[in-house]
Amino acid sequence: MKKINFVAIIIALFGLSFSLSSCGEDDKENLNPDNASAISGTYIGKLSYGTMLVEDAYIVAISRLSSNVVSMSADFLGSEEFRYNIIKEGNVYSLVNEGIFDINATITGNFLIIDYNTSSGNMLTFKGTKE
Repeated sequence: MKKINFVAIIIALFGLSFSLSSCGEDDKENLNPDNASAISGTYIGKLSYGTMLVEDAYIVAISRLSSNVVSMSADFLGSEEFRYNIIKEGNVYSLVNEGIFDINATITGNFLIIDYNTSSGNMLTFKGTKE
């Protein structure tokens, strides 16, 4: 009986050590996710000024610069492309640029929302989907 208990304990220890070592590989794969590739692309949607529709088929382009940095270009942002750091919380990506305080951009799935306060204090809003 003692021999059977000893063999059962050895098998249990072996199984436990195998399951713990197999989890380590999964953790290594997710340390540096490529968030930029997940959200890069062309987004087509509507640009609104307050409650008034400005343009129906408006385009915003997001390009990957590194795994967690993108550039975003759109006519309402001017001719300059701005760099944004990506913060992911759950399935929501937030684009953050410390130098631009009046732009708030979030991506959920394939849906992009940008809120932009103009210099005159009015709010422009873009809502679009990834092409």
